[in-house]
Amino acid sequence: MSHLEVLKKPVVFSNGVSAPNATLKSAMTERLCTWSDDDFKKRGWPTPEYIQLYKTWGEGEIGTIILGNIPCDARYPEAKKNACIDPEIASHDDYVKAYKPVIDVAKAHGSLVIAQVTHAGRQTSEDIAPTPVSSSDVQCPPGMGMTFGKPRPLTVDEIHDTVRRFGFAAKVLYDAKCDGVELHAAHGYLLSQFLSPRVNKRTDQYGGDLDGRSRIVFEIIESIRKAVPDP
Repeated sequence: MSHLEVLKKPVVFSNGVSAPNATLKSAMTERLCTWSDDDFKKRGWPTPEYIQLYKTWGEGEIGTIILGNIPCDARYPEAKKNACIDPEIASHDDYVKAYKPVIDVAKAHGSLVIAQVTHAGRQTSEDIAPTPVSSSDVQCPPGMGMTFGKPRPLTVDEIHDTVRRFGFAAKVLYDAKCDGVELHAAHGYLLSQFLSPRVNKRTDQYGGDLDGRSRIVFEIIESIRKAVPDP
């Protein structure tokens, strides 16, 4: 069997969910959703252009399609026009209604669809959030054509709220018929800001050794498991 033939074989995950082949469209920052500088409630809603993009990818019969960069807090997106699922902005049912058409067209030709849920933390552009949040007050250096304000550390209550937000987003996506979620814990975003000993200078239960620094990630995973049943 050639290497290309291997890519055409189905991929079966440990929970029994399968993708029709081994190709994957990685998470990207499409920046095709609604945006308002002043009204959080107008941020992150799917547009016809966003739906058309995922329809096109679905028509490519990709094995797994990952919806990219969906912040769970509209105050701290990776960029303007990110998709967003924020429990303080709209109800579960409103978000399901908005995202189901995106997922339906992406799955129309058999693709497995997974959504990447994220929180930019200190990597929210300064023109969006002059004082972003992070694990600590360590400022992010300029990059990607953006500058970043000096962050303030999340309080413990705010960490708990962030955990809730990830769980809410996962439940919305599950009920919109998404096959899974990916937690963005890399590339300098909030969860990696907790994992990094260079950024996380906390002295409470969410800092210190790796167990402390990774606590928020495992709490989010547990929140998702409580909200969403296994297949």
